[in-house]
Amino acid sequence: MSAVWNGYTLPLVSKIDRGRQVKERAAESPGVPGEFRAGGLAAGRSVTVRGLLKAGAGVNIRDAISTMSGNLPEGIFAPLYLRGETTWYLPAEVVAFHPDESTDLVGAVPYDVVFKTAEAFEVKGGAESSATLTGSGGDVTTGGNAPAPCRVEIDVSSAPADSYITVTNTTTGRAFRIYPTTATVWVADGEAEALTTGGVDATARFRGNWPSLKGGAANAFTVTLSGGAALGAGGLVFKWRDRRR
Repeated sequence: MSAVWNGYTLPLVSKIDRGRQVKERAAESPGVPGEFRAGGLAAGRSVTVRGLLKAGAGVNIRDAISTMSGNLPEGIFAPLYLRGETTWYLPAEVVAFHPDESTDLVGAVPYDVVFKTAEAFEVKGGAESSATLTGSGGDVTTGGNAPAPCRVEIDVSSAPADSYITVTNTTTGRAFRIYPTTATVWVADGEAEALTTGGVDATARFRGNWPSLKGGAANAFTVTLSGGAALGAGGLVFKWRDRRR
């Protein structure tokens, strides 16, 4: 069992209470992402993570508490991953951090962290799915019932000056375009909202909507090559995790 929020791994998690469904006015939650704010209501869940914080060798427990508190700032929404028998992804904000300083178990204290979620998505089994398209496009079929951001690995075999590649999801009407400069694999990551090649950021050469997939549907894609751009044998590889509301 584990919990990771905003890239920080909560120590020695012993219990995760996903709590009850809550609703409140988006106007009262300035950190709520735009799609929820526009809806007028932010639907989510109160989640409590319990665990044990241990101070490392030569570290005062109060300093350890201060460090953990600094990794859990309030008022911002960030990804929360809860891993157990099922993996959950929840955009969430920290509501409260409660270290039990009255119980010092020889350099260790129990703690609670309370999160409030914007919306909960179950990642079915936590497994990543993939589909490969070659040529001018094809279908990418998902499970779940909620939109899933995806990563698209594009094998570019020719990239003359001023060439570009347009990828359109005709099922959702969303499209993006990349302007490659080298014949290599370019990765458009819809969750990280970044374009990279060879591990180097190239987001400045991306235009359009970050790639995502409609849940529980055959997403029909078209691929348009312009200005002499060409795809290699690897085509386009889509990678994602199904999500369920």
